[in-house]
Amino acid sequence: MLLGTIKEVTIGPTSLMAIVTFQFTRELNIHFVILLTFLTGLVQLIMGVLRLGFLVDFISTPVVSGFTSATSFIVIVAQLKHLGGLRFQVRGFLNRLHALWTHLPEVNPGDAILGLASIVFLLALKRLGTVRLAAKERPDAATSWQTTAGRVLWFLSISRNALCIFLAALVAKVLSHFSEDEEVPFAIVGDIVPGLPTLALPPFHTTIGNRTYTFPDMVSELGVGIIIVPLVGVLGNVAIAKAFASDQTMDATQEMVALAGCNLVGSLVQAMPVCGAFTRSAVSHASGVRTPMVGLYTTTLVVLALAFLTPYFYFIPRATLAAVLICAVAFLIDASIVPQLWRTSKRDLVTLLVTFSACLCFGVEVGLVLGMALDLTRLLHVWARPRLTITICCEGGGEYILVRPSLGLLFPGVDTLRQLVDEAGLHEGQGTLPVVVDCAPILAMDFTGVKAFEALVRDFEKRGQQLLFLEVDPDVRDLLRRAGLYNSISFCEEEDDLPSMMFGERLRTASNQDADDARSSLAACEWGVDGKVQRGDGDASSTATAGVTASSATTPAGPRCSI
Repeated sequence: MLLGTIKEVTIGPTSLMAIVTFQFTRELNIHFVILLTFLTGLVQLIMGVLRLGFLVDFISTPVVSGFTSATSFIVIVAQLKHLGGLRFQVRGFLNRLHALWTHLPEVNPGDAILGLASIVFLLALKRLGTVRLAAKERPDAATSWQTTAGRVLWFLSISRNALCIFLAALVAKVLSHFSEDEEVPFAIVGDIVPGLPTLALPPFHTTIGNRTYTFPDMVSELGVGIIIVPLVGVLGNVAIAKAFASDQTMDATQEMVALAGCNLVGSLVQAMPVCGAFTRSAVSHASGVRTPMVGLYTTTLVVLALAFLTPYFYFIPRATLAAVLICAVAFLIDASIVPQLWRTSKRDLVTLLVTFSACLCFGVEVGLVLGMALDLTRLLHVWARPRLTITICCEGGGEYILVRPSLGLLFPGVDTLRQLVDEAGLHEGQGTLPVVVDCAPILAMDFTGVKAFEALVRDFEKRGQQLLFLEVDPDVRDLLRRAGLYNSISFCEEEDDLPSMMFGERLRTASNQDADDARSSLAACEWGVDGKVQRGDGDASSTATAGVTASSATTPAGPRCSI
């Protein structure tokens, strides 16, 4: 789509959206499907206008990798049926595996040979694009023929999918021409209905049997599908976009707008709800697309093909189409991430394996939601069990306990934070040392957090232990002020001010003691000069003289002191 930010993502009908749409319209007519397409686009547009793209940031790399790899396996297994010319209808990855094994003796040699030959051809041309005719040490010294030949090889490599289909169709046409009954030894696409759909507004009323449904009735029948279908489409589209956004910046909100535009326009041509198509996106990626303009190019070709070229699609072999899809998705299986996660984060490895397994066993929509749920559970655990850094500080002539929480104070972690701060005051602070809570990391607080502050202050007041809050965010302080707790809480702006706030009286007492000692020393000095010191075992004059001598030796001329 032209409005998207990831050039490889191709939006269109997918099995995922078909399954989800079928769940809410299985007993209804086509008008409900078209209206659901319109409402899906409308909901997605509202999500884009409200800039809810941040919600998809909860899809982590392990979830995307598990989703991508599982979807690749699902596509490969689904196409093996056409690669072998088998005919059966089953749903689900495991059921397909069982059906393939059961129908293995029925493999058609013609389809199998053509399919394998197509795979070899595609892989060979893919490899051809990496051939360098010039010396690796001096690529700038390539001759003109080497440059031209390199460009030809590059063009053959990126056009391998179209070239393979064209050659296979040509082979089918030739074999049909020389066959008596115009049959070919492999399955072909056959007739495709030509023409374009009519342009019309989505239906806002319909009739089924003897009942007429108005617009509110149709909306009521669709129920939660109006919310579920858009959400599944957004999640699937963004997951595919993340899978191909290795060297690009993805704007999830813009992707929502692009998807909404596709569904709104699609509802005007009687389309079903659409989202990013993994297989078609993989083909675009394998073809070497460079900009989102490929969406306009592809749309033009599809319209022209439907209008004029459908008779020429008759001889395209199904086995060759299967080979193109298999080669496109096979390289998206991300096996290298498994040892990396084993070395770095086994929890992320579990998330990847659960997502991968759930996608294969229960469907890609279930696996994607389950993987996101695991990541959200981990985030909620971090909020519910905040970590504290407890430091015993000695400064300003006294000791205090510095407690630094790791996250903001929201209701999931309130009880844990209150318990840990209380324990720090009782154990490390022995119920007497002041406790300082560093609130610099706390950038958000809710009502439950305010009540926790109130309870914490009350706990410390009961045992007569000092509690201070350091560097409280202005928004948090304003919230406490509106809650009526501002005057009952001790705040400190800077850490340098802590000693004076906690030990101010002690510092004043120590200062006064030093001053008293100085007064006593100076007063003794004065009395010695005046000859007023009397000792029981000595002569008063000698003592006074000694005092004068000592004082003269240690005290400069002029006023001795002023107290």
